[in-house]
Amino acid sequence: MDSGAFAVAVALAIIVVDDALRLRIYMGDQGRRLNFIIEQLKISKKEFPRLKERVGHRKSEVIVGAILGVLLTYLLATFLK
Repeated sequence: MDSGAFAVAVALAIIVVDDALRLRIYMGDQGRRLNFIIEQLKISKKEFPRLKERVGHRKSEVIVGAILGVLLTYLLATFLK
C-alpha cells in the first residue's frame, strides 16, 4: 500500500467506477432524448436507428464488481506469495 503502483491503481479504479456510474448514465439520458426527438420529427428509423437508452450500470452492479475485484486480488496475491 506504500507503493506508487498502488496509488495509480486506486486512481484508475476511481476513474472506472465514475465512468460506470455517472458518465454512462448521461449517455443513456442523451440517447433517450435523441430517440424522443426522432419520434417527434417522424424521421425514418432506417436513416436514424434507435439508440440504446441503458448504457451505464446500477449502483448494486458496481458495488458487487468492486467487492469481487478486491476479493479476487487478495486471493491471487495470497496464492502467489
